[in-house]
Amino acid sequence: MYTAIAVPLDGSTSAERALVSAETVARATGATLYLVSVLDGLPDPNISLLSPSFLMKEIIAQREDRHAYLRRHVQRLADSGIAAHSEILDSTGENCGTILAFEQQEKIDLTVLATHGRSGLTRWSLGSVAERLVQHGRVPVLLVRVQPRDTPTPQVLVPLDGSKAAETALPAMMHLGAGLIHTVVLLQIIEHPKRREAAMTYLNGVADRLMATGLHCECRVEEGDPAEEILKIGNTSRAIVMTTHGHTEILGRSLGIVAGRVVHHSAAPVLLLRVREDS
Repeated sequence: MYTAIAVPLDGSTSAERALVSAETVARATGATLYLVSVLDGLPDPNISLLSPSFLMKEIIAQREDRHAYLRRHVQRLADSGIAAHSEILDSTGENCGTILAFEQQEKIDLTVLATHGRSGLTRWSLGSVAERLVQHGRVPVLLVRVQPRDTPTPQVLVPLDGSKAAETALPAMMHLGAGLIHTVVLLQIIEHPKRREAAMTYLNGVADRLMATGLHCECRVEEGDPAEEILKIGNTSRAIVMTTHGHTEILGRSLGIVAGRVVHHSAAPVLLLRVREDS
């Protein structure tokens, strides 16, 4: 189970889309939410020609406003029974590094954020921060698309390619909690029809292990473009859980390949795990 979830917020309504998903996971797992906002104190270009004293007042006012903004969310969460804390983080010059340091300090085991957002004075892109968190972080990152969507089906999609690396997505999926998972759809994309039987045998073996824990599983083997096939099923799912690479081209070896396409086009939240070479 996840116990400590970080939710980077920049004051925008788009970034708050991540908070909805974080609340859902927190209710299912009993995790504590850490609402964080990174401020670097850089002046807005529109006011950069004003006096230093005025700029300082603007920076102080922004910090106070952000504190109040986070406290309102913390109180709302507390009123609904979810434990939450807020934290203003002073940027060390690179926002991703600031969040990574916070993850380590607070023993965060999941970070949830929208695929993009926009802050006030700092104007940093949540999209670029999200990608770097996956590339350099050590905890799963749940990426939530800003656009609202219809009520999803109660299933979680896990694309697999037969590698142990891809299977590291399974524990992360199970940590989401029984309250979020009704059915697990295991998907393998094949390049040739001759591989269908072997692929289904492999998926059935994985499904047997999962069903022994009480989960309901469905196995699907599809042919075609990997990202497109994942999105066909994933867009109607509660979430897609996948690693950033496996041992074949099905999952790709970087966010720029299949995983990146899934993140950019998925209507469902995408839980991404970076698989390190020493895993």
